Amino acid sequence: MKKSVVLVFIAIFLILAGIEGTKKVFEMRREAQKEHQIAFLQAHEKEMTEYIQKNSSDDIKVKYYWNTVERKQSMAFSRPTLSIKFDAIDEKKTKEENYYNEKNTLVVDTDKELTRIYDMWTTGTIIENSYTGE
Repeated sequence: MKKSVVLVFIAIFLILAGIEGTKKVFEMRREAQKEHQIAFLQAHEKEMTEYIQKNSSDDIKVKYYWNTVERKQSMAFSRPTLSIKFDAIDEKKTKEENYYNEKNTLVVDTDKELTRIYDMWTTGTIIENSYTGE
């Protein structure tokens, strides 16, 4: 009787340890994917900045918030998008005047492997046009 109780406790312990280990593996994988997404956007930072500047005031400086990168996919067979928050800072204006240009979201339509950008747009009113990339 005691042996079976001990075996049950050992089995429960191993199952719980396995679950915790699996959670850690998933967390490590999610962090690696996030780093890959950020690296992809940083590699295309110049293209993203040119897009924002082209469709905004000529004298703006763009500041990205790299910790806000998120991946979304609306449907099973649609291309994924990456979103990132940014500020469009007009250096001729005061901080209060630049308030509405803060924390805009740039959405980047990519392929699944994160090797190509298909489209870009913002969710704020700072940009009216659509990206006409390759």
